[in-house]
Amino acid sequence: MRLGISSCMYGDNLEYFLKKITQQGIRDIELDFRRFGMCEGSDEWNSSLKEIEELASSYSVNIQQVHGIFGEIDEELASPDLSVQRHALERLLQWISRIPLVGSSNIILHPARLPRGLNLGWEKSAKYIVEKNRAVFTQISRYGEEYDVSISIENMTPTRFGSQIPDLISLVEINPDVLGICLDTGHLNICRISVDDAIYSIGNFITATHI
Repeated sequence: MRLGISSCMYGDNLEYFLKKITQQGIRDIELDFRRFGMCEGSDEWNSSLKEIEELASSYSVNIQQVHGIFGEIDEELASPDLSVQRHALERLLQWISRIPLVGSSNIILHPARLPRGLNLGWEKSAKYIVEKNRAVFTQISRYGEEYDVSISIENMTPTRFGSQIPDLISLVEINPDVLGICLDTGHLNICRISVDDAIYSIGNFITATHI
């Protein structure tokens, strides 16, 4: 195993970041979502990503994984309004299709999140978010197959779907050739889950890590 680091370190200057990490012998990085999506929706998006790949290559740095967009989109993916959900999925397709442009083949995504204000009661909410995530990652796995990109689903903090390891395993089993798990040890600690136990449970489904 080789040590890697996120490009969110050392400020906004990517070349400065690359210089700093290579001086420390680090050659593998996770490209953060802000850098990857900086030109999202513009005609320059593809060329900006290619420039990132070329700059990383000039320092012999491997973009091991890309952190996908998260935040509001997590709730949009679980929206009861199918047009909102469809737009969120289309947006993720645009991200997944561009992962190869930076020389990577692995994107980290968060599970869909129960929208705020959607009051279904505990039992119905639990069923709803499971069904939404299964539908969402069934579709996302097809995008991954199309563009030869692995989808690593990150374990979450308490109260969210995806905070428990069985949540993630149930999603990966939809299409284990494409879907995997990004194991975040900080999130495990917040959830009071043993890192050893989590690794044992997940096994070969681990396709990325946040340590």
